[in-house]
Amino acid sequence: MSKINPLICYWRPKDIQPVLDGLDSIPCDKLYLNYFAYPHNYTISRKYFLEHPEYTHYVALPNDLVPTKEIFDKLVKTIEEKDPPVLSGVCNVDMEGNKDKVNVCLKLPAIKYYDPKTGQHRIYKWLAESQRKTLIEKGFEQMEFAFAGFPFMFIRRDIIEKIPFATLPFQVDERPIWEAAGGFGGDLAFCTSCKYHGIPVLVDLTCMMDHLRFYGEMLVGKRQPNIEFINKQGQKTLIHEQSVTYSKV
Repeated sequence: MSKINPLICYWRPKDIQPVLDGLDSIPCDKLYLNYFAYPHNYTISRKYFLEHPEYTHYVALPNDLVPTKEIFDKLVKTIEEKDPPVLSGVCNVDMEGNKDKVNVCLKLPAIKYYDPKTGQHRIYKWLAESQRKTLIEKGFEQMEFAFAGFPFMFIRRDIIEKIPFATLPFQVDERPIWEAAGGFGGDLAFCTSCKYHGIPVLVDLTCMMDHLRFYGEMLVGKRQPNIEFINKQGQKTLIHEQSVTYSKV
């Protein structure tokens, strides 16, 4: 495959300096969705990407994941060599009880948050950090997983065209909202749609990043939402929030 032209879309409800520093180190065009409530960060960035055909891949970056240039370069190299439809790295689930778990699952979690038949809430069977290391030692650096929580995920243009973020290809009773409120996140919706359409999600287990979950102050509702475009040279352009339409794409 020829050289790719990715666009990093950073969903930013908080100001977390290590994330911003990591982004600054990567010579790539970026779109910062600053202080938007979900799911507007998904829909606005997808609309922007679709309107700019010069980009080959949408790169999903959650607010609290620390990217590095080394990992960016390695993922780009794999895409240019193998052309997977979806490729991501990995990260720790959180910085507390699940700090030694990796945010990928071999089995897709259920869409329903609570199953009255079993009396169980949705379960994520995370890969353990020890399992990740063992798989790498055995030569399984890259594997397909059913679920990956947007850990610096590269998504090819044809997949973005096919799958809207935060919606599903079939009817459910729930909508994509915070899981604490009984819904499902955009990452689960996206991976569920990938399975529905037979699209593999490839994960590079060597691309391990820090996930600073629960870090920082939530600034949604406290600061005016805006969009920044940063080109490869680091030049910034402010896209005013008033010019943005909120209808789903």
